[in-house]
Amino acid sequence: MVCLDEPGAGGACHCYRVESADPDTPIAIFGSVNFQEGPVKENGVIGLHQEDLLYIVYRTAERVARGVEGTSTEQVIGCDVDGDTP
Repeated sequence: MVCLDEPGAGGACHCYRVESADPDTPIAIFGSVNFQEGPVKENGVIGLHQEDLLYIVYRTAERVARGVEGTSTEQVIGCDVDGDTP
């Protein structure tokens, strides 16, 4: 995890990049996360909230418990290919 910005007024960073931690492989970027910076009332929704990430973790744990996590053979960006809705 690499922080891409300086801490804001509240002392927290808002932009992160998730990379491979394996030093023997080229850097693989797995994704990036941009958290909300500033109040929604003043700035609008411009990033994720911690609840969004917690929901992803919850849904993944739920799918693991059902035995369906990692069983999909399709990869479609922006779609939930197994039919579950977010």
